[in-house]
Amino acid sequence: MSTGLSWKMKNRPGSWRKHLPAPSPSLIQAYSPGRDRPIFPFNDLPYDIQESVLRYLPVVDLIRSRAVSATFIIVYEGVVCTEFASLAGVPKPKFSSIANEFQFLYRCRHLTHPVHVTPLLLWAAARDQHVMIKRILQKALGKRISRLVTEFDEDTSFNKDDCTGSFENDMNDVMTMEMLRGANGITPLHVSCRNDHVKSTMELIKAGGDVLARDQKLQTPFYHACALGQGPAINILRTIIKHCHFLRNVVRAHKERESYDPEVEPEKKIRDIDLNMVSSEGKTCLYAAAERGHPGVVRTLLISGGHTSAKENAPTEDLELPILGVLDLEKGTKEGTPLGVACAGGKIKTVTLLLEAGANVNGCDPRGEWQTPLFLASENGKPDIIELLLDRCPPASSSAARHDGDRRTFAPPTDQIHCDLDFASKTGKTPLFIACEKGKAQCAKLLGKRRRFLFFNFILFFYFIDNYISFLTLFTCFL
Repeated sequence: MSTGLSWKMKNRPGSWRKHLPAPSPSLIQAYSPGRDRPIFPFNDLPYDIQESVLRYLPVVDLIRSRAVSATFIIVYEGVVCTEFASLAGVPKPKFSSIANEFQFLYRCRHLTHPVHVTPLLLWAAARDQHVMIKRILQKALGKRISRLVTEFDEDTSFNKDDCTGSFENDMNDVMTMEMLRGANGITPLHVSCRNDHVKSTMELIKAGGDVLARDQKLQTPFYHACALGQGPAINILRTIIKHCHFLRNVVRAHKERESYDPEVEPEKKIRDIDLNMVSSEGKTCLYAAAERGHPGVVRTLLISGGHTSAKENAPTEDLELPILGVLDLEKGTKEGTPLGVACAGGKIKTVTLLLEAGANVNGCDPRGEWQTPLFLASENGKPDIIELLLDRCPPASSSAARHDGDRRTFAPPTDQIHCDLDFASKTGKTPLFIACEKGKAQCAKLLGKRRRFLFFNFILFFYFIDNYISFLTLFTCFL
């Protein structure tokens, strides 16, 4: 290889200008006493031979050789690109810094400890590098965990806290999927699910990834696909539902086969998917999807929860989904039910799906402020939602008399298919009251036209006498 460099290469900025000790006197321009030429003319070798030699250098020596000259920067790039392509099957991407590239290369060469394997899988799962995931798992799973090498810590920082798997310091353990957990208990399956990477998810599931593994927030990959997905992650959702249905059938067939063999010990209880499981925040998958306005995810959950009304105008992929259990439409948080949080956010498509599935239009959580979906839509100024609720669930009764007495006892509306315009929250405010208080004139006008006892709330005028905007808002109800 010619050592002549262009002006651009000679004046190229970078750490290679700094003089660092060579990794090996037999490779780099090292001189012996009394000799005026290199021991071995490494620079004169063909490029492919130089690359092959440097590929066997430790990462620490490879970094030092890169800093010797511009020629070795070119050879180094060839080494890294070749190793990345052999592992991932795609060209090497551009890293944010050279230090991250060094660290990535080091981890690729040490796939015998979860501290190195876990960050690589998380990185690959976030970018849908399914080939890389498959090859890493083939090299790592089932192998004994080696001693955690720390010789590279001086050059690139490794944070052992990034890997929270339960491997401790026992070198006799065999690496399993349960050990591959990142910060906050996140698994590579969590990352691939919330990014809607089907191929990466399938590779992780085939390797034994648990779709019901919970992180520190008690969120599963199934929950991530419903709430945090990009797109949202409907494809991942369908894949997990079919996978869980398949496992359920396998377990059922296994138990039936064991029932004929009295010598077989009873099998331990196997976890099954629960559509109504909650996170540490008390949110179900349906609540999280409704809160973020994912109508496709809501439809998929309704179909797998046994609500046949969601199959109308549904995609063909959803029509073939199995039923995994009963989906609770009322299970929510103190802020309200899934229908209530969808009304508060103005998610019209989600609200329509929930109403068609039979959600309680007056549902509210007794642990919270007793705010119905109509109240939440009025408070947040969503006239389209109010009009939709009043059209599909026209008012038929009034609960005004029930709220004249003791306010300490919670008595939810008994009618679940008709809007209750006079049901007050824990603070004693009705939907019309809160619409006037917030200055939502259009919402107050819609509620005023549908009220059967409009004069009942006219006493609220004295509450608004010092608020000019609220007075005008209430006055529009009579126009």
